[in-house]
Amino acid sequence: MLFLACVTFRAHSAGAAAPATPVAPLVASPSLRVVSFAPHVTEMLFALGAQANLVGVTEQCDFPPAAKALPRVGTYVQPNLESVLSTRAKLAFATEGNNRDTLERLRARGVEVVEVNPRTASALGATVRTVAEKVHRAREGEALARSLDAQLAALRETSPLKKSFLLVLQASPLISATEDTWIGDLFREAGYRNIVPRSRMNYPVVSDELLVNTPPEVVFLTSSVTPRAMRTRLEVLLGPKRASQVDIVALPADVFERPGPRVREAFAFLRARSLPGRKAAP
Repeated sequence: MLFLACVTFRAHSAGAAAPATPVAPLVASPSLRVVSFAPHVTEMLFALGAQANLVGVTEQCDFPPAAKALPRVGTYVQPNLESVLSTRAKLAFATEGNNRDTLERLRARGVEVVEVNPRTASALGATVRTVAEKVHRAREGEALARSLDAQLAALRETSPLKKSFLLVLQASPLISATEDTWIGDLFREAGYRNIVPRSRMNYPVVSDELLVNTPPEVVFLTSSVTPRAMRTRLEVLLGPKRASQVDIVALPADVFERPGPRVREAFAFLRARSLPGRKAAP
């Protein structure tokens, strides 16, 4: 899970800028002091209009831009106990990959720790509702959750591709994700078949043997990997002719890796690729 922390929630610099997620009207509840240890939760809180309650976030919380001005309370992997306690927060939103010892020590100090771990694309709406209820924004949470659910339903209706795919989270070693992960499940919902089999590791290292024996029809790249480097690697493994048949697609930065409100852009991206007449990316 430490790898996921580094890959999923770091700040990305490559790729086109994604449209800003609308921020709900601000209704402050000064008595509720909140810290967030994950970028996707921070984005949810802003989208719900609960940013006035945020008194601390981690170094990786960089969206929306206003989040950069909030006090830092450590990193995603290692929230700083002293920094968190100094904020006098009574509620902390945590997620998979945060240091477990720190979370337990916060609980022992009377801080309510709510863990936010959507495992599937369909679970995101329920996750939003949970966060919204904790910050007394149930109405805003219901609206956002319904929007996410509706866009996921639209994606399912336009996902007849059934193409095999490989998701590349890191190039060296080549690390991907199985269907038993949030991001792997998202591509399954879009109708793609993962060439990476389920295993004990949800984020396994992909062998050259697997690529040679089961070449994907589509390779999706996070912004940490360049299409040119991936094309070169495929040409070495498969030969130029077979490699030319593989569609390489660079994903928009952050929106696929963070299970938050901007995932609607991920739904729209995959839906557009499923529409009739859509041509493969170069």
